[in-house]
Amino acid sequence: MNDTPPPRVLLADGDADVRRALALLLQTVLGLQIVGEAADLTGLSGSGQAQADLLLIDWASIAPRAAQSIAQLRSLNGALRVIVLSTRPEVRAAALAAGADAFLSKVDSPEQVIATLRRVIDSGATRDRD
Repeated sequence: MNDTPPPRVLLADGDADVRRALALLLQTVLGLQIVGEAADLTGLSGSGQAQADLLLIDWASIAPRAAQSIAQLRSLNGALRVIVLSTRPEVRAAALAAGADAFLSKVDSPEQVIATLRRVIDSGATRDRD
């Protein structure tokens, strides 16, 4: 029997439907614990940020200052792994260069989302650079 608690996740996306769909997928398929949800980065204050293991955040909410935003999040929680989401797959390189651990396109299949999240969870803080 595994006594390890499930990874704790924060979701930040301006679209409540996206947050609901992600929460359902993460909880039912991967057994992850959602510890907070917000429409954007500012809404994350006090949302379990310090206790979270993973943050899934929409690129649009951090794009103008992505590197600074990710660095600020990690200054509050050094173990936080950040996964950037976007409807624009072409921003993948910019998201990774800004310090994200992985990138997910919002048009990725559920199987791709699950595979990426498993890789990030299994690799700890290893950055997604492929």
